[in-house]
Amino acid sequence: MSVYQFLDWVKYLLFPFPNYLKKMGYIREMKALRARRNRCKTAWSPHIECSKALILEAAGNCNQKRKALIVGSGLLFDIPLKDLCKLFDNVVLVDIVHLWEVHVQASLYPNIKMESLDVSGVADRIFNLQRNEDLTSIQQPQLDYFLGEQFDLVVSVNILSQLPVLPIRYFSRMSRSVKDEQLETFSRTLLENHLDWISSFSGVVALIADLERLQYRGKELVKRESSLWGIDLPPGYKQWFWDLAPSPEIDFCIDVRHLVTGYINFPKQVWLDRNRKESGPNGDN
Repeated sequence: MSVYQFLDWVKYLLFPFPNYLKKMGYIREMKALRARRNRCKTAWSPHIECSKALILEAAGNCNQKRKALIVGSGLLFDIPLKDLCKLFDNVVLVDIVHLWEVHVQASLYPNIKMESLDVSGVADRIFNLQRNEDLTSIQQPQLDYFLGEQFDLVVSVNILSQLPVLPIRYFSRMSRSVKDEQLETFSRTLLENHLDWISSFSGVVALIADLERLQYRGKELVKRESSLWGIDLPPGYKQWFWDLAPSPEIDFCIDVRHLVTGYINFPKQVWLDRNRKESGPNGDN
């Protein structure tokens, strides 16, 4: 265990989580994710292996292997942690909360640094909204986390579609009136900002994200919905299914499955150029 990791442990034990993260449900959701993974371990296994393999394939595209940034490290289910720590001089794990078992695993590798960070940039702003304010009161920040550092690999792991979920759930619970158009615009902008941010890194950028949420009754597809609030991503490198909640996890008759896409080298310039075209020559939508 490095000195940094020891101090991180002390901080975790004394001040585990900010109050607003507790009230907005981030700790509860992380624990629920852990419990579901334990219940659905066999069903999740192919998705986890696909995620790990894609991350390592992306790592193989790096000319140098000095620093890797893992965004959405979560509970490390889908992160090939041991291999990354062998490949890279330093590995930075980023998520809004790190549960105790993540601290334990990270302490085994002296070249890991953990950062507790809300990469959406809006959770505390949502929490501090007054009841008479709506989502248009929030100025979503231009994300610049870690852009001053040289990362050879940046990976966004199964986090993109989840960024708006708890903020808008908390807002909907606390607000007197919620307009669907506001929720959609807010969520879409949140996802676009994340893609803009990871596209601003100079190193190899990998992305794993779910595209669609599918519900099956037996072999019959009964419901299909986008996970990305209408955002169209460039064609991915690989796609696979994640059996997120096989019956009876959520429903005795329904299996919930996600269609996942993965990029070992996200087309950063294609995404940024697309944004410029949509904004027009003067930056107007």
